[in-house]
Amino acid sequence: MVAGVLVVQGYTAFVEDGRVSAGTMLLLAAVALYMVVFTVRNATALRQRAYGTYFTHAVAT
Repeated sequence: MVAGVLVVQGYTAFVEDGRVSAGTMLLLAAVALYMVVFTVRNATALRQRAYGTYFTHAVAT
């Protein structure tokens, strides 16, 4: 998750010169899709831990 967000930030800063483009939006959509898949696949484990869901959300944002 963190690596994906760093890739989006690096692409936006260095390739697109700080402008949001279609490529940036596609990368961000891929990271968001990964977050949804991770949350769904690990829903039981996240619910068993105190603040698991909140921690996942904090890492994603």
